[in-house]
Amino acid sequence: MSDIEEIKDRIDITDLMSEYIKLMPAGVNFKALCPFHNEKTPSLIISREKKIFKCFGCGAGGDIFAFLMKIEGLEFPEAKKVLAQKAGVALSHYDHQGSGQKVRLLKAMELAKKYYHHVLLNSQAAQPARDYLTSRGLSEETISDWQLGYSPDDWSSLYDFLKKRGLTDEEIFLAGLTIRKKTGSGFYDRFRGRLMFPINNVSGETVAFTARVSPQNEATETMGKYINSPQTELYDKSRVVFAFNKAKADIKAKDSVVIVEGQMDAITAHQNGFKNVIASSGTALTLEQFQLLKRYTNNFLFAFDLDLAGQNATAKGDALAKALDLYVVESADERGRKHSYIDANLSYNISVKVVEISGAKDPDEMIRRNPLAWQQAVKNAKPIMEYYFDLALKGLNQADINYQLKTARQLLPQISKINNKIEIDYWLKKMSQKIAIAEDILREELAKILKNTGGFKAREVENLGSEKKEFLPKDLQLFRQLLAIVLKYPPLLPKIIDGLKTEYLSNQITLDLYKRLVFFYTESVGLKPYLFGDNLSIDLYGLISDFLKDDKAGSSPLGEENNSDSQELIGLLNESFLLANKDFGELSEREARSELETILRILNNDYLNKKINLLNQELKEAETQDDRERTLNLSWELAELLKKKEW
Repeated sequence: MSDIEEIKDRIDITDLMSEYIKLMPAGVNFKALCPFHNEKTPSLIISREKKIFKCFGCGAGGDIFAFLMKIEGLEFPEAKKVLAQKAGVALSHYDHQGSGQKVRLLKAMELAKKYYHHVLLNSQAAQPARDYLTSRGLSEETISDWQLGYSPDDWSSLYDFLKKRGLTDEEIFLAGLTIRKKTGSGFYDRFRGRLMFPINNVSGETVAFTARVSPQNEATETMGKYINSPQTELYDKSRVVFAFNKAKADIKAKDSVVIVEGQMDAITAHQNGFKNVIASSGTALTLEQFQLLKRYTNNFLFAFDLDLAGQNATAKGDALAKALDLYVVESADERGRKHSYIDANLSYNISVKVVEISGAKDPDEMIRRNPLAWQQAVKNAKPIMEYYFDLALKGLNQADINYQLKTARQLLPQISKINNKIEIDYWLKKMSQKIAIAEDILREELAKILKNTGGFKAREVENLGSEKKEFLPKDLQLFRQLLAIVLKYPPLLPKIIDGLKTEYLSNQITLDLYKRLVFFYTESVGLKPYLFGDNLSIDLYGLISDFLKDDKAGSSPLGEENNSDSQELIGLLNESFLLANKDFGELSEREARSELETILRILNNDYLNKKINLLNQELKEAETQDDRERTLNLSWELAELLKKKEW
C-alpha cells in the first residue's frame, strides 16, 4: 500500500470534513453546504465508503487531499504532510529537510520562533518582557503554548543564528525576517528589542510575527508600538487570522466566533477557557478572513476596546460598520458610476452582534478581572443595529432639532444597509418614536440614501459572481447522468452500450470514458449474467474503477489511444457515483429506465439538430448557386435526418 492509500485508508473523509463543515445524513452518504461557494441549499455530496466528495454547484471534488488543499490553500506536499501526521503514517519518500522555497521559508520561520522563545525565557535582557507578561496574567504554560518570544535589541542576532543553521541571505529576507541595508550590501534584523507574537496559518505553521515594543522602550520608540511582518510568500495578511488555528474547533462546536481587537485579548481569553476567540489585529476583517470564519459559523460577535474610539459614538459606530461592509459589493454601471449593494448570499443567515465591555478598558482586562462578567457579556451580546440605536440615542433630547438631525444622519445610513423590508419598517418606526420625526419624512430621507447608493437590493447582486456555478458541456452533463443511473441500476448498462453513439459526444473526457466503458463491457464476459439479470447488489462502480486503473484500459475497443488519463476518468466516474445518490437515489428501476431513455433521446436529437443545421446551411448555399443536383441530394439527406428525430 502506498503512503497516499494508507493515509486515505486511515482517515475517514467524513471525520475530516466535519472538522470544517456541518454534515447531514443523506441515505448512505452525507450532504453539506459547500464551503467553496455561497449557497443556501446543500449541493455537496460525500461518500464515506468511496472516500470522495463532489459539489454539484461549483464543481469542487476529489478525496481528502483535494479537500484539504482547497480549504486550507495548501500544495499537495503540504497537504500530504499534514494528513500523514493526522493519520500517524511515516512518509517513506518525504524529504524532511526540504528543498522547495516554501519549505525553506517555513523552516526559517520555525527556527526564528524557537529562537525568540528561547531568548524570552533565558536572556537577562528579556527580563522586562517577562515581567510585562507576568503582569498581564499570562502563565508559563500559556507563554509556552503560544510560543511567545523576545527579539534581542541587536542588529544581527537572528540573522547570525539562522545563517549558522544553513539558511541563505535570500531565504531569511524572503521570510520577512530581515531588511536590506540602505547603503552598502547586507541585511539587518527586522525585529529588535520587542515582544514577539507568532502568527500561524490554519495548519499551525508560523508564517509571520507581530512585534510589540518592549515596555521599557515605549516612551522613546519611534517605529510604533506594534510592527508586523511584511507580505511574503507565506503570509498574506488579508487571509490569516490570529489564533484561528487554536480557535477553529471551538468556533465550530459553539457555533460562534468572538472577534477581539488585539493578540493579548485573544491569548487571555484562551487561557481562561474562552477558546472561540480570534483577534482582528487592529483592523477590520477582510472579505477573505470573513469567508474563512464563515465556514465554521454564521454568528459573529465583535468585542471592541473601550479606548478604540473613546466615548465618540460616531467613530465607534464607523468601526463597527466595517463588519457590515463585508457584505457589501461594488459594481459600476454603463457610465462608470460606482454603486454598492448588499450581497444577499454572503449576508444569508449571518448574525452580527456586539459584546459590550464594562468595568475595564478592553476584553483582556475584563476577563482577568471577572471572567464571569465576560461570559455574561458574550451571552448578552446585542444585535448590531440595536447597538447602533443605543449609541445614537444616548442622552436623547427630543426638543433639540440639531440632536434629532444628528441622530437621523447616524442611523439612516445603517438602516439603508438592511436587506429586509420588514426589518427596515421596524427600525424606521422605532426611530420615529424615539426622535419625534414623522415616519414618512424618515422614509423619504431613506429613499434618497438608497438612490444615491444604488439601492441595497438582493436582486441587483444576482449576477455579480457571489454564487459560483460549475460550467459543464451539455453532453458531459447528460453522460454523467446516464452513468449515475447505471451505477444505481447495473442491469441498465446494456442500454447505454447499445443506445449511445460516440458521435453524440464531443467532450473529450466524456468520449474517452464512454469508449473505455464499452471496452469494459465487451471484456467482462463473466459479468453478463449479472448485468442482464436483476442483480442490483453488484458493485459496478468498483469494477469500472478497477478496470480504469488497469493499464490494459489505456486504449479503446476501436484501437484508438485515449487522450484522458485514468485519474480524469476516475474523477468523472466518482462524480457520477455521487450524483447517483444525490439525484437518483429515490428512483425505482422503472423510473430509472424511463429517465435513461429520455436522456438518450435528448443526446440523439442534439446530434441530429447539429447535422440538420449544417445541412440547412449547405442547402442555402446550393440554392444560391442554383446547383439543382446538390440541392436535391441535400434535401433528401435532410428529410432522412428529420425522420430519425424522436419527437
